[in-house]
Amino acid sequence: MARSGEAGSGIEVKLLGPFSWTFDREPLWSVYGPVIRQPHGTYAVRVAGMGEVRQVEQWYRMNKARTLDEWLDAMSMQAVPSLKVYADRDGHVGYLYNAKLPVRAEGFDWSQYLPGEISRTLWTEYLPFASLPRIVDPPSGFVQSCNGTPFRTTDGPGNPDPAAFSPTLGIETRLTNRGLRALELFGADPGNPRAAVALLTLRPDDGNDPSPVSTGTLQNRLREAAAELKSRFGRLDPAWQDVNRLRRGSVDLGLGGAPDVLRAVCGHEAGDGHLVGVAGDSYVLLVEWDREGRVSSRSPAMTAFLVDMLQL
Repeated sequence: MARSGEAGSGIEVKLLGPFSWTFDREPLWSVYGPVIRQPHGTYAVRVAGMGEVRQVEQWYRMNKARTLDEWLDAMSMQAVPSLKVYADRDGHVGYLYNAKLPVRAEGFDWSQYLPGEISRTLWTEYLPFASLPRIVDPPSGFVQSCNGTPFRTTDGPGNPDPAAFSPTLGIETRLTNRGLRALELFGADPGNPRAAVALLTLRPDDGNDPSPVSTGTLQNRLREAAAELKSRFGRLDPAWQDVNRLRRGSVDLGLGGAPDVLRAVCGHEAGDGHLVGVAGDSYVLLVEWDREGRVSSRSPAMTAFLVDMLQL
């Protein structure tokens, strides 16, 4: 299945100061793509978009687009296969699930290892751009994109029909907690009692999991959480900013946000029982057009900081 080059591929790795070491690795390739040889087997990897180098060109064309058609024309390059939303001064809004989706043969579980000696597992085509899930000007007047399923991008009619897409395309069906919250804020989400109960089990629940949660499990988790809060903070209802902290050097401040909420912040557990934020939203943009349909963007000349702006 795989073929190797005539000679090994030397990779020079710096060690310390002027010292380095060259590691020799045998390059392997197949009709599927690069090959990894392991003691327990040899695996070929096939990646959608392999060899694509036109990302900068697509970003340039997206920024130069002045109409929805021009924007879709830039997106049709599919050099940047990522979720995208659209809005313009004429009031149009849209969402495009701009993935490069391989057209795969039916009859295989594509989430598992597949046989590499039969041609049916070698996909060579992508779902056409015009067939991708998309929404333009839904009746609700809004779209949201929070790294979740495209089948619940807006509230009410206008969402793509899941039945129109083969499961072999691998389109996710789960809606993230941020997506649920966005629909609740902007739409008419009636709520989901099971999702609320699931908070006690520390597991997300979008209502699609039919497996029941035992009362005993809920009670045990609740007791454990209560005991931990009492032990670490002396009370069952500490303010979130007393638990979640932003620390840089000697600065120690309360921090809002949490994983998979609209104010996304991820943290690690510090030795004193607090959570310390280490990652989160790095860029938030709010766009508003004036009555003439004009929009402007402003950014301070010097925005880099470490601790001098944390108090803000």
